[in-house]
Amino acid sequence: CIQKYGSLASAWRQVFDPKQHVKVSNADFCRALRKVGFEGSSKLLWQHYDVGKRGHITLKDFDSESAHLLHEFATRLVARYQNLDEAWRSGFGKHDRHGFVDEGGLNKFCASIDFPHDVRRLFGILQRLPGGQYVMLKDFDLLGAHLSRRPPPRGSEQGL
Repeated sequence: CIQKYGSLASAWRQVFDPKQHVKVSNADFCRALRKVGFEGSSKLLWQHYDVGKRGHITLKDFDSESAHLLHEFATRLVARYQNLDEAWRSGFGKHDRHGFVDEGGLNKFCASIDFPHDVRRLFGILQRLPGGQYVMLKDFDLLGAHLSRRPPPRGSEQGL
């Protein structure tokens, strides 16, 4: 998977959870394995990832290091900007959804939110295809459940 997709996180996004459901069932996992040409025991591999026997796995089960990095990034992004759209506009200085950011731009943004981890690795995880020079707003979909795209609706604040 890593040779073809660049990272386990990218394989997760493209093959195992392309619709961003955040979790993958055993049946979907086995279909994805066939799609990537896996020839080993899907049952043993499933048992390796579904240690808690929940009947589904998440990116955290599949690639815990990438999931941790994404969680840390999302936590700091939300703490500073509340949502991804605001971070894209204010933090990255992008005023349309079709802009892109290179690794240097992501590095600068990460410094502004005091992100202490490997930005090069984060950049690689966010890329849909390995070896690209940019990430776009849609590439941040891996942050998934860690943040919302838009601010909460008016009046949804506690106590209102």
